[in-house]
Amino acid sequence: MLRIFVQNMTCGGCEKKIREGLSGIAGVEGVTVDRSQKHVHVVGPATEEEVIEIIKALGFSAEVLPARGSD
Repeated sequence: MLRIFVQNMTCGGCEKKIREGLSGIAGVEGVTVDRSQKHVHVVGPATEEEVIEIIKALGFSAEVLPARGSD
């Protein structure tokens, strides 16, 4: 699972845009968006680069967070 921090995700529309944008790419099996923490969790074999590229193409800034247990 990838954990992504999305700095400028501020509303339900942002949340929906990210969820739908990521759900439509190959290698993404599930997407969970937590707007309050500005976190996106992506399940599936998609690479960090693919996920970050899509989020940035949607107009957001994004960075990969460490895997749980490595915080």
